[in-house]
Amino acid sequence: MKKLIAVSVKVIIIGAGPTGLGAATRLTQYGNDQWVLLEKDMEVGGLAKTCHSSKGYLFDLGGHITFSKLPEYHAMLDSLELSWNTFKRESWALCGDRYIPYPFQKNLWRLTSEDVAHCLKGLKEQEKLRLEGTRPPANFKEFLLTQFGAGIVDIFMGPYNQKVWACDPQKMSFGWVKDRIPAVSVSEVEESLSKREDSTTWGPNSSFKFPQEGGTGHIWKTVARRLPSERLKLGQGLDVINIDAHTVKATTGETYSFDKLISTMPLDQLCQRIITENTELLSELKTWSQKLVYSSVHVVGIGILGSPPEILRDKGWLYFSNPDVPFYRITVFSNYADRNIPEPGRWSLLCEVSESGKKYGDSEHTQRQVIESCAALGYLRKDDIEDTFYRYLDHGYPTPFLERDEVLDHLDTVLQDHGIYSRGRFGAWKYEVSNQDHCYCQGMQAVEHIIEGTREVVRYESKG
Repeated sequence: MKKLIAVSVKVIIIGAGPTGLGAATRLTQYGNDQWVLLEKDMEVGGLAKTCHSSKGYLFDLGGHITFSKLPEYHAMLDSLELSWNTFKRESWALCGDRYIPYPFQKNLWRLTSEDVAHCLKGLKEQEKLRLEGTRPPANFKEFLLTQFGAGIVDIFMGPYNQKVWACDPQKMSFGWVKDRIPAVSVSEVEESLSKREDSTTWGPNSSFKFPQEGGTGHIWKTVARRLPSERLKLGQGLDVINIDAHTVKATTGETYSFDKLISTMPLDQLCQRIITENTELLSELKTWSQKLVYSSVHVVGIGILGSPPEILRDKGWLYFSNPDVPFYRITVFSNYADRNIPEPGRWSLLCEVSESGKKYGDSEHTQRQVIESCAALGYLRKDDIEDTFYRYLDHGYPTPFLERDEVLDHLDTVLQDHGIYSRGRFGAWKYEVSNQDHCYCQGMQAVEHIIEGTREVVRYESKG
């Protein structure tokens, strides 16, 4: 790392998740003592925090794991000197009554003969069409069909993506996909059918690690402890941003002035908190931010007496495409670390239910649905449940809707003209660069851009 010179730019950071902590870390490295970080909660971590149930079970706010190809992120993790558990990925999809290893499309040999035939037929048709030359796909649904054919889309890809995004794939773009969905060829499938062997090594998360204690949130608490505590304003949320005066008013009444502001709160909410005498600008921010699309997530944790059933004993997480099952993913969270449970003789499941438009109703209804489905699948007996945990994440996934890049480019330009940098999972609103490592580096690179004018590589990774 090159030697950094001291700077004194007044910077306000909104949010103490990975992005905000990355920005604060970089400012500290620059020797800047003119910053404050406002966080509405009394603890750090944002969507990457770890929560405790009433009886001491630990649950992340989603199925978080630690892996990355970003050297800055690895350097930060190494510097924390935490104790880790390391795993080979055991990720599976339930299709009908069969469990298929991830990636689904590379392990079709485990399907029924009828489903295999349907998948192969679709793949062959699409390979022939690609050789003949076809127009590029217009949306995510067309992309899936072009890549995998009707069989794979009908059997898994279509219903799963409809479920996880809580959005019609025809209303989504596909530029975000890049390396997140592996392609498969007819020859690969035929070889797999012949050998009847699983292919499970694809992807950057084929191996990963997890903290031995404290869950994922322990990472971010440790990062925060290395920052000047007097600049971390916990329990102070953002009330309004006056872009004429370049001031921020906190929910607790304090007012702070800024030269630059790095916001990690959802972009739509950020735009709602801006005040100015320029009514035309306010109308513009409202109009454009209302186009943003997102889904919400119900996080349901279950603490269970005994030990996992055989089918879950060695699993990390599972995907579910069946619309009759409420969750799109469950994680056997107790498998990640012994200290994720309060004491031996117990285990835990972390279930995630996506929604758009309150389709699953209130929290009690959702929790009942989740428990009933887990019991019906043979994962638990209801009498063995010792504790439950619930959290509703209003902003769960930033949806890559069709006009997304146009909307983001416009809002980004307007905000940066007023010294505001919206970054992070929902600040940048880019799913493809919204993992913890991406977000931490977005915060660091936003600071580097402010101070040195360097390009924010991670933020704009989707554009090459």
